[in-house]
Amino acid sequence: MLGHAVRTVLGGPAKAQVETDLPPQVEVTVHTQPSSGATLVHLVNSSGHQDRSFHPAQPFFDHTLTVRLGRSATSVRSAALGKDLPIEQVDGGEKVHLPRLDLLDLLVIR
Repeated sequence: MLGHAVRTVLGGPAKAQVETDLPPQVEVTVHTQPSSGATLVHLVNSSGHQDRSFHPAQPFFDHTLTVRLGRSATSVRSAALGKDLPIEQVDGGEKVHLPRLDLLDLLVIR
């Protein structure tokens, strides 16, 4: 809701930098690595956290993220999976298929 209000005040329904079908238990943060210019997308699966108790995180399978970079990406690498992921250019962004997310992942977009 806050994001919608900010976009409205700033001049309209701009697209979010990241859109995903991952569940709300996954925190997504985006940073730029100054030394390389790569975009870093951190994914944290907090599905095992319930109030004051912690349990093993439940893995999530077959989800997508669309990241709007303002440029075309040449590669996306998953640190957790140790491999490059396919990229599809859609609606001003780069759509990435994430086959599996356990506890953490770092996507390096170049």
